[in-house]
Amino acid sequence: MWGMCSAFITELWEVFERLRCARKFGFTRIGVHVDLAAVVKILNSGACGTPCGRLVINIRRLLDMDWDNTGNKLNPCADTLFNLGVL
Repeated sequence: MWGMCSAFITELWEVFERLRCARKFGFTRIGVHVDLAAVVKILNSGACGTPCGRLVINIRRLLDMDWDNTGNKLNPCADTLFNLGVL
């Protein structure tokens, strides 16, 4: 059975899954595009008092991990997959 949820919660889950998958497959340099300003605001503030507070905490933990900011010249395949929306 499929449930319904708001665009806000859907966007949070998308951020979480992209970060989780990137770590799982060993990627340390990725870009995550977020359409809703409210999602960016809550992730930047780290507020946990929302109904999806646990999800926000888990995203913040992933964001706080050591991500590479030097570029991804060694793995152009990962760049291509990300640009195609696979990652």
